[in-house]
Amino acid sequence: MKKLYLIGLTLLFSASAASNTFYNYDISGYGIINDSDGHVNLRKLPDLKSKIIDKIDNGTLVYCYNEGGRVDDFCYSQTKKGLGYIHTSRILVLEDKFKYKALSSLHVLYNKKNKIYIRYNENNYTSICINDRLNCISQEKIKNIKNININSHVAYFDKKSGNIYLTASNGTDGNTHNIVWTIKPDNSITQWVYTFDF
Repeated sequence: MKKLYLIGLTLLFSASAASNTFYNYDISGYGIINDSDGHVNLRKLPDLKSKIIDKIDNGTLVYCYNEGGRVDDFCYSQTKKGLGYIHTSRILVLEDKFKYKALSSLHVLYNKKNKIYIRYNENNYTSICINDRLNCISQEKIKNIKNININSHVAYFDKKSGNIYLTASNGTDGNTHNIVWTIKPDNSITQWVYTFDF
């Protein structure tokens, strides 16, 4: 009886754990790798027997192309290590979006704890700062970024890591230039730029 109870609890936990993964979503979007092995396999084809291109560590941000890219339980995934297929049950959906308001030459994205200030001139950045307006993304990282749609910014908060992810694009249908900034709790900021032709 105890064994059946434990099996039932395990199945219930597995079902609830998968509920916020791309396994149950048909939308495209950013997600965080979450696998009991500590990493997930990036595969060449949507098949568990397919060649492994690379291993993607837990906590890594990836983009899941479900619409037009999903095959069975795999989604075509954009990662810093390249494109490939990842099982959808291993990607947690980023759902905690910041709210947004636009002012003259300034956009603010905010949640209960954080604010992101994006200043621009026409369609070029002048500054991107977090919270106190002193912790800013360096000018080196934003000065050559042109033609980004200033209205395309979306920010997410990952409660587990405490990371903020700020995204933007200059996309048209089928061809997008994307930027992701990761702001960690220690205020370090990294930038990921990628182009995708679908």
